[in-house]
Amino acid sequence: FGSSRFVSRSPKEVRESVLDCVQHMGCCFSGSTKPAVEYGGNFPFVAKTYRLSVKVQDLVSLIGNVVWELLDFDELILQPSGNMRVPGQATDIFPTAGISIKWRYDEKTREMVFDFYGGIDRWDWRYDVLTPNADFSHWDAAGYAAGKTFQFTVDEVTGKGDTQYDATCCAAIC
Repeated sequence: FGSSRFVSRSPKEVRESVLDCVQHMGCCFSGSTKPAVEYGGNFPFVAKTYRLSVKVQDLVSLIGNVVWELLDFDELILQPSGNMRVPGQATDIFPTAGISIKWRYDEKTREMVFDFYGGIDRWDWRYDVLTPNADFSHWDAAGYAAGKTFQFTVDEVTGKGDTQYDATCCAAIC
């Protein structure tokens, strides 16, 4: 990074600064006229904790990885509403600084899509497509950003070596 503007800030301040920078990249904010989409649902993977891991191979994947780390979104819990939570938090992540990420899952194609929004406008230039294994414990994913692609994986947090979060607790808060 080479910048010291985040050194003395709280994680929340860093998250809002990063999202504010992204939001003010005017060239990337074209509204979408796509039809309304239904987000969320009750699927076997909802209310489970997943860890994201970006395969850093080029500048786009490096940026994707740095943004996820700065936002402290390395572990997420998908909510029935289509929103997400960070483990241990009682409130949804989005919207944050005018930006939202919403998930939708198509049972026929077995694909999940993370749609990115600036305000109420869905961004055509930024989305992720995730494909699960048979039991939804692992997802192979591709992030699409301004015509570039990067790879990442999403794995269920399980076992004694990982931090285990109680999904029933999360579901009760929803």
